[in-house]
Amino acid sequence: MASDAGKLFVDTAMMNSGAGSSRRAADHAGDGAANLARASIGSNAFGGFPAANAFAAAVSAAHAGHVTMLHGHQESLGNLAGNADTVAATFTEMEQHHASTLKAIRCNYTT
Repeated sequence: MASDAGKLFVDTAMMNSGAGSSRRAADHAGDGAANLARASIGSNAFGGFPAANAFAAAVSAAHAGHVTMLHGHQESLGNLAGNADTVAATFTEMEQHHASTLKAIRCNYTT
């Protein structure tokens, strides 16, 4: 979107392109979350003594947090893509409506 001396220009093709990029990023985040969720740390991965078990629990908690964060990114990016699509469609519809209104006014004015 750009402004030039009181005029507003909206590049809906660029909005749609950005929506596609956001959608692909959302898919990547979802794939990353799914792949990361399939991985796991065994409770004895660092040894069987108490400090190793505490460390394994901390690593597991961080792992779960990263999976949750990736799901959040997936949702946010998906929402962004949907919003960009909606805005681009709204501007396109508005432009078409205004163009047809102006055409009707011009036709009535000249006849």
